[in-house]
Amino acid sequence: MSYALALATRDDAGFEALMRAQTEHMKAALDSMPPVGLDSSNLKQLGFTMADLKTFDYDEDGRIGKADVGQFLVDNIVGEARPFSHIVEIRRQALIAEGLDDKKASSALQTMVRDTIGLIPVPGAKQVGELATGAFGSLLTTPYDKAAGAGYDATAKWVAGLVSEKGLSLDETYASLADNRLAVERLAEQMIATAMLNKGMLDEVDLKGQSFAAGNPPTIKPFTEMSPSEYSQFLTWVHENGKGKDLHDRFRGTFRVTSEVDDYLNLQIPPSTGGGK
Repeated sequence: MSYALALATRDDAGFEALMRAQTEHMKAALDSMPPVGLDSSNLKQLGFTMADLKTFDYDEDGRIGKADVGQFLVDNIVGEARPFSHIVEIRRQALIAEGLDDKKASSALQTMVRDTIGLIPVPGAKQVGELATGAFGSLLTTPYDKAAGAGYDATAKWVAGLVSEKGLSLDETYASLADNRLAVERLAEQMIATAMLNKGMLDEVDLKGQSFAAGNPPTIKPFTEMSPSEYSQFLTWVHENGKGKDLHDRFRGTFRVTSEVDDYLNLQIPPSTGGGK
């Protein structure tokens, strides 16, 4: 598999397709967890089953709580970080082998970060968190939901089209990303924020005085109405509340381990010095 990835990632278009597909794969994995507050009384209303409740109620108290969702997100974020690590490191090694610059973020990844690809939930996702309903607003349309169940590459095309249609360019950090690893970590931060919002992990966190919130009581503005500055402050708020920093650190800790790639390909490539390692 690693040799196949080495062939695919040498090509710019192949690398972009892999990264977009893995991004959609991670979104789908994080979306499979029931939300905070699920119990036997609201299973049908929220579209889940008793089997789902038993599977994800880790503390066996008959209800999905923040601790249950948090544990699920940790486990799946670590699992999803590994494929990203393989793809990015193999791409780096392929560039080095061809004498090309491996210390520059690809334009494709910069575009994905700029367009906040990680913000868009997987098609068919249920916005069950109280804050999520208003934040996503009309962003997710019926045609988009119809993409649910499509392959990850097809879903990636749907997401790209939706971003283009809505004119989302909320993440200004794309221009300062030093390498592909930092770009992927920013995408992960976007995806983690969306998952936490959708699953109700942020519903009881104080929004008073936040620029990305409005109303009384305050709620999160629709993303389509946010400025890049407000979206950046939203990500910072998530990072500082409700396990956001811990989840991002778990992703980064796994994503930055590249020794498996070296073992699989039996290459002696010096470690990258970029990306604040």
